Amino acid sequence: MLREALEFLVSPCCRRELSLAAGPGKSSDIDVDEGTLTCPCGRIYPIVHGIPVLIREETLSDPVFENNRKTWNALWKKTRDMASTFFTSGEMFRYDFQCDNSIATGAVVFEAGVGQGKYVSYLRDASPAWLIGVDAAEYLHEIWDNLKSGPRFSCKICLVRADLNDLPIRSGKFDYVIASRVLHHLPRMDKSLSDLLSLLKPKGKMLAVVYAAGGSFRHVIDAVERIKKILNVLCSLDQMYVISFFVSAVIYAVILLFYVPLGRFLSVRRLLPLGDVMLFWKKIGFRGFWKYIVFDILVAPETRYTVEEDLKKILSNLPVSRRSYRRQHEAMWSIELER
Repeated sequence: MLREALEFLVSPCCRRELSLAAGPGKSSDIDVDEGTLTCPCGRIYPIVHGIPVLIREETLSDPVFENNRKTWNALWKKTRDMASTFFTSGEMFRYDFQCDNSIATGAVVFEAGVGQGKYVSYLRDASPAWLIGVDAAEYLHEIWDNLKSGPRFSCKICLVRADLNDLPIRSGKFDYVIASRVLHHLPRMDKSLSDLLSLLKPKGKMLAVVYAAGGSFRHVIDAVERIKKILNVLCSLDQMYVISFFVSAVIYAVILLFYVPLGRFLSVRRLLPLGDVMLFWKKIGFRGFWKYIVFDILVAPETRYTVEEDLKKILSNLPVSRRSYRRQHEAMWSIELER
């Protein structure tokens, strides 16, 4: 952890400044590999392998949080080998937000939900002034190791293990906040959006992608959620991994045999059930579809799908100077907000 990163961090319990103490290990005047962060109310948070862990003790002992932690760790282990160029080249970022990583050049950027680390790597390559990434799962140290072992980078980076429902991040510090495919896994999207907006400087922008529910996809999601609840009671994560493979294989075969040939004709594509969604899934390749879409949908602890009416209501209540959204396809909203 870079010592300068203290500028962005606060205690999750009292929102006050933290004091840093380096422990034994590879610490220097610039960064700390092992140590502690202490808040004025006396709580102590560890720094482990360069990652500050800013999670309250009561949160760590909460059964719901613990179950979610185990599930996301399992998801990471199953998907970390995914090297599809669609994910690593920045094409996914451009698809999500209709822009590239040049928005981050020289900027102070925050990413909520680091996930597999694909956007951290992509944004890093644009040389932002600062890049802060937060995720609750334990695999952050692996992402940090991957970043350090990759091409040299000139920007300042700090990855923080924290609860996105209880962000230990100072308000008003960031030019951009990125939240891709994470807000629909949190209990209240309206509160999460508001919390993340507070991190922005005046005129700062937030880019987010969330799951959508609408049209024929809404009926599919209702059925999937019912089946998912049953399967997660009866099956282990390893069994769900195998089940998701066979489900993916069947759906992907349908995509290749029917949707790809017919999708070449725009007039026909519009008539196909979930046409845009299916063709997007084809674009990310089978491994990406299986691990990143199907397995994720089947085992993610909490997933909420937002209809347009609810999205409009949520966005209208936010304290922003500009708001816009667009439907990427039937299953996804892309949101842009300016403070």
